[in-house]
Amino acid sequence: MPIEQKKLYKKGDLVIINDGKTFKEIAVIISETIPMYHNKYEFYQVFSVCEGHVYIVPCDLVVGKFKT
Repeated sequence: MPIEQKKLYKKGDLVIINDGKTFKEIAVIISETIPMYHNKYEFYQVFSVCEGHVYIVPCDLVVGKFKT
């Protein structure tokens, strides 16, 4: 499946999360606007396809979106 890299991923995007070490995951973006400090949106709320859990991950861990 081809992968597309974007600056900002939207709700419903099927993405790959990778920390470059041990955490790799395929997930669906649930929310792309989680305000943290100074109203910056630096985190995504995602639903893990493999684990069936909801996570909040930093934006820089999302490495690409599956093209559909």
